Amino acid sequence: RNAPSKASEYSTSYAQPQRGNLAQYDDTWHIVDDPDAVPSSANFSDCSVEPSTSEYAEGGEQAWISHSEISFDYRVVEVPRNELLNPSCDALVFGHLADGSLPRMMAESLPQRRLIVIDETVHDLYGARVHAYFEAREVEHEILVLP
Repeated sequence: RNAPSKASEYSTSYAQPQRGNLAQYDDTWHIVDDPDAVPSSANFSDCSVEPSTSEYAEGGEQAWISHSEISFDYRVVEVPRNELLNPSCDALVFGHLADGSLPRMMAESLPQRRLIVIDETVHDLYGARVHAYFEAREVEHEILVLP
């Protein structure tokens, strides 16, 4: 399924949010809405994560933008099960860019290329489908298989 053409509810900007909504306790990092509800032994981070609904959502899939002090922001989106390598889904080509954003619209107007780095096991299981996906989307690509 293609991403919706209209702008979605989540932010299309990578502007820095209020910092420090992550806390580590119970051996896990948690997104914190209420710092008073966090154990006093928790380790707070200066980094933050902004959750939102994935534009590929069919069953509650989410997206995240991570903001860190090392100035490395990235976006993660979930795609419904068994749809990631469906050529009609553009998540592997444009999912890193917010739906409706100017950077995404610009990227969609240009030829795309990708370097795919996967291990041998993933390649054995999905390599042909990965190649077929990028071929079908007319994305110039190279697959680097690591041991």
